[in-house]
Amino acid sequence: MKSRIITLSKKEFIHIFRDPRTIGVVVFIPIFLLFLFGYALTIDVKHLSTALIDNSRTNISRQFISKFSNSGYFDIRYRPENVSQVKALMDSGKIHLAIIIPEDFSKKILSGNHAEMQTIYDGVNSNTASIARSYVDAITAEFFREKLKGMLEKRGLDELIKHDILKYDPRFWFNPTLESMNFLVPGLICVILTILSALLTSMTIVSEREKGTIEKLIVSPVKTYELILGKLIPYIFIAFFDILLVIAIGNLWFGVAIKGNLLLLFALSFVFLFSSLGIGLIISTIARSGQEAYIIALLVSMLPSILLSGFHFPIASMPLVLRGISLIVPARYYLVIIRGIFMKGIGFQYLWPSTLALLIFGTALVLLSTWRFKRKID
Repeated sequence: MKSRIITLSKKEFIHIFRDPRTIGVVVFIPIFLLFLFGYALTIDVKHLSTALIDNSRTNISRQFISKFSNSGYFDIRYRPENVSQVKALMDSGKIHLAIIIPEDFSKKILSGNHAEMQTIYDGVNSNTASIARSYVDAITAEFFREKLKGMLEKRGLDELIKHDILKYDPRFWFNPTLESMNFLVPGLICVILTILSALLTSMTIVSEREKGTIEKLIVSPVKTYELILGKLIPYIFIAFFDILLVIAIGNLWFGVAIKGNLLLLFALSFVFLFSSLGIGLIISTIARSGQEAYIIALLVSMLPSILLSGFHFPIASMPLVLRGISLIVPARYYLVIIRGIFMKGIGFQYLWPSTLALLIFGTALVLLSTWRFKRKID
């Protein structure tokens, strides 16, 4: 039995390395997807094109403006004279927001009265607008706190500063800088593995049928489960190569380091691979041609792994129906594992429920693909 499985695996390896397209998929597609998703899906908002109307034109207003310019979040590129010009800039998509400082801005601050300013946001992209508003609120609050502190010190009331009624001390665990790349890179490993595993294995049985060699396998003494295992083993090695490749690029290029145990990650990734490779095998027994297998594999792997796994969109925010569907998406459980090991550095005692779910899914999918293939050749 072992010799037949090894022989089949060697045969599959030979076919893989003889096909330059497969080598391209194994090596270049993960790199391409990592850079594409890594830069395109980032939720960090920086260098927002900003318009400024400074009707105050005083030293205080310039200090206030410098807070925005030096933050790295806002690029003040336009200085219109009125709101009509702001509307024209926003209609043309040249700016994301406008800051309007009134004429009496500095006068009210110096007199201790309530000063006002106005910000206008382009709400077409609600996510960008809400993040930009949070940045503006934080910068404004910090500026006015500094000015209040200076005024109290000048009046000899600095004792009031030392006795704050409420001291707010926010801390962010696991991702202190809140860089989206730290969140995205581990998720991309899951997405890339899901897509590649499904694409590559979906072609295995179909390619044998298209080459006319499936009949030779059927009449050979090779049993169905031996054929399935022989087909799976090469792609498991390929998947682990891709894991190492993506981790290396994520660490060296994007600066995302793994905090947990690398061996634990490999062990639990092995469990996940049974699920994703099993999906590809089932597609291979269903599809009638390589093109059909490719399209089905792309739809079945990419859409659920991106939309329903929690990769970019929180599952808790989804409607009840989609949350129910996400329970049968293996990538959902692997994301918990890989982000837990990558970002939190946690151990198996916290990851065993997700591992058990993947083990059940993987076993069921491989058994189902074996049953379908056996039924088909019978």
